[in-house]
Amino acid sequence: MGEYGFLIPSRAYERRCRKGIGVLLICIASVLALAGCGSLRSPAANSAAKPGAERPGADAIAMLHYFDTLRGLSGVELEQEQDRQRKAYIKDKSDVRRIQYAMAMSVPSASIADRRLALAALEPMMKETKGHDPDLRLLALLLFSEQRRSDELEKKLEALKDIERSLLQRDQGAAPGVKP
Repeated sequence: MGEYGFLIPSRAYERRCRKGIGVLLICIASVLALAGCGSLRSPAANSAAKPGAERPGADAIAMLHYFDTLRGLSGVELEQEQDRQRKAYIKDKSDVRRIQYAMAMSVPSASIADRRLALAALEPMMKETKGHDPDLRLLALLLFSEQRRSDELEKKLEALKDIERSLLQRDQGAAPGVKP
């Protein structure tokens, strides 16, 4: 006990308290800063407020919804949509049409040939960065990367199948009970 009848805190306790108060002040400042950010309007909200103004990334979001729709189509409906997109892409090679065509040709059930057509359609957007909508180009880059990855996996799968076939042929060629 100290001279005045109450406990005197140790220096270590004081350091912990100061450190705790510092952390508390940082947390409060962070919460206040985040609360202030919430009151600011985003550019998307500002452009949505203006009649006729298009939201940034609207085409890219529409393309994602389109791909989700493609995944739900039956085989016949998908073939019709692929044909429709092929014809539209021949007439109009805009970024939106290019990506729609590539998406239609690259659904999970698509053939290797269709996926290669999708890659070919996206190739110009990968080579030239200028003159393309940045959001659509990023989406095209993602789609292109996934198609390349899918093709690589397909090649690896085919190589494994070839190895399996050769092993089966070798085993069938060997006499029963005799190991080569």
